[in-house]
Amino acid sequence: MVPGEVETSRSAPLRSIADASCVPHAGAGLVARWGDVFLVVAEADAPVVSTLVEHCEAVATAGGDGRMLSRRLAGMLSSSDEDVPAFAAAAPVEAGVAVFVQGSASVAVGADFTISGDASLSWVDRLVPWPVSTLTMTTGTSSEPAAGPYNLWRGVIPGSGLTLQAVATTPEPSASTPAMAAEAPVGDSADVLPTTVPPDDGSMPTAPPRLDRWPGLVAESLRFESVIMNANASSQPDTSQRREGCSFVRNWR
Repeated sequence: MVPGEVETSRSAPLRSIADASCVPHAGAGLVARWGDVFLVVAEADAPVVSTLVEHCEAVATAGGDGRMLSRRLAGMLSSSDEDVPAFAAAAPVEAGVAVFVQGSASVAVGADFTISGDASLSWVDRLVPWPVSTLTMTTGTSSEPAAGPYNLWRGVIPGSGLTLQAVATTPEPSASTPAMAAEAPVGDSADVLPTTVPPDDGSMPTAPPRLDRWPGLVAESLRFESVIMNANASSQPDTSQRREGCSFVRNWR
């Protein structure tokens, strides 16, 4: 990147998978997500798959973390005599992501390393510390993320794997990028009114005092507005002299 140029968008490393995008891989297995709990299974129609799904969903419903998920899956495998297909599961803990892998399934952590269950007679569980660039869980078959605007938030669908990645974010401008000066809003009283009041030396007129008529209300000063004069004849005649009467109506505001 050219020095001083601002990067417009990027995928930040994962520090929480609550808002991570989950892109499924095409395949004949099973891919599932329940919030922060993820599962991929090589065979969707195996009898034990429903038990796997129930354990993972129960952890998510209880608000459990990766430790709870690992304990439940380990207990299930220890007490089961059925053939369990290859699968991988993951859920976050405070320090990172707890990964549980059985059989030929694998979990690739970015381009750094891959956790596989191929060499284990039982299962493999690992803690992947934050931050994580991407997390790809597959059932052992070679597959790629589906092309398109796919993002699994919750549910169980066909597939052979999934890829977790943080959504694209816009970074803050670098220190080399000049920041724009903040502009004061138009009509701000700080821009149009003086900060000090000039002394009253008699050269400037002063406003009349305001009269507080009701406590708590804005006081208004009474001022004379107008006079209306109505001329009318006297109701009783006067033979010696005739006078006209005037009535005054004063309007106050």
